Amino acid sequence: PIDRATPKAHGGDGPISIHGERKHATVLHCGVANAAELAERLGPAGLHELLTRFGEMAADEIGRYEGIVRQRQPDEFVALFGARIVHEDDARRAVLAALAIRRRASESFGDRTTETEGPIVRAGINTGPVIVSRRADDRSVEYYSVGDTTKVADLLHQLAGPDAILISESSRRAVE
Repeated sequence: PIDRATPKAHGGDGPISIHGERKHATVLHCGVANAAELAERLGPAGLHELLTRFGEMAADEIGRYEGIVRQRQPDEFVALFGARIVHEDDARRAVLAALAIRRRASESFGDRTTETEGPIVRAGINTGPVIVSRRADDRSVEYYSVGDTTKVADLLHQLAGPDAILISESSRRAVE
């Protein structure tokens, strides 16, 4: 279903929302495991700069594998593979993106000595059915997803140790 919001005052059409489209997708929930330690060491401005660079780098990798960033917070994000463009290998693309993000974070932000430790990445990946909604306006298209697939990716992310990428059984089978 398509819902049109109230037209803009200048006469143009308002935002368009598409609700409740069922998709088979892969969800990547990724974040910085040591954000609290980085905040203590770098201070607010330094942490903000580091997390901004991390987010830009992660978005580049997600885009490279044709995923989309669905939700972004300062120290973590959720990405969808198979929501905007469906590929047979969306689960593989999510895993490759997570590996590339982890590698680039390690290379871009220094080695893991006490003085130069950068962001330590952890991620959870799950594949399955999701309900995807989109909202588009003049500036962008935002994607939202709900369902158990998203919840399990979040849980895997929470359980992952530093520098770990946990994938669900459904993602493992899809990658094989």
